[in-house]
Amino acid sequence: TLRFLKEGYATRTINNVVVTNSGPTVTDIKLMPLNPVPPAPELIYPAIGDTLDINMFTFDWSDPVYSSTFLLEVSDGPEFETFVILDSNLTDSEYDIISPLNNSHYFWRVKAGNANGWGPYSETSDFFVNVATKIKTNQLLPDGFMLYQNRPNPFNSSTQISFVIPADSKVEMEIFDITGAMVAKLVTGWYTAGLHNITWEGLDYNGHYVTSGIYFCRLKSNGLSKVRKMLLLN
Repeated sequence: TLRFLKEGYATRTINNVVVTNSGPTVTDIKLMPLNPVPPAPELIYPAIGDTLDINMFTFDWSDPVYSSTFLLEVSDGPEFETFVILDSNLTDSEYDIISPLNNSHYFWRVKAGNANGWGPYSETSDFFVNVATKIKTNQLLPDGFMLYQNRPNPFNSSTQISFVIPADSKVEMEIFDITGAMVAKLVTGWYTAGLHNITWEGLDYNGHYVTSGIYFCRLKSNGLSKVRKMLLLN
């Protein structure tokens, strides 16, 4: 019996090996990766042919087996010659738009990868953005109440957190640690409707740097609440 071992690969065992007086026989042996590349993800939202009346939303797709990272491509053409969004460092099977999309026809696809490489692309899906212009102080306002995933995430030293409120209202943004204890309050006060960006420098109430770990950002406004998980690596 021969056993072949290689780090990161499955053990391959070959039984009934015969050695003759004429010398050893060389045989090609292929070791298969322990975790093969992931299969193609399935696109969930926007669905194919959707017409959206919002220009800031969350792309959503399935999380196939063996996947650890994702590549998202969004283009204004089916050949993906130019990109509206191109991000290959995604660790979650979703993507929050921070900059509003223009009214247009878009195409998108995703593929998943791991340490052994990238898997195949998903099927290409398309959608339309058709948002009526809302004018207030000469600015286009995003719709809805939304707390976006902080970027970068994981982060070191500082990260940006963006949120949208649909109307002028009081806003509170708080940071909690994994035990549920509040460590910082980033926002408390009245904000105008629209998109706002907040930077957290990783400091607690007393101005001290918090330790590495998982933290939660909670946004509250006008009776609504949203939470995002963040990972700090000092």
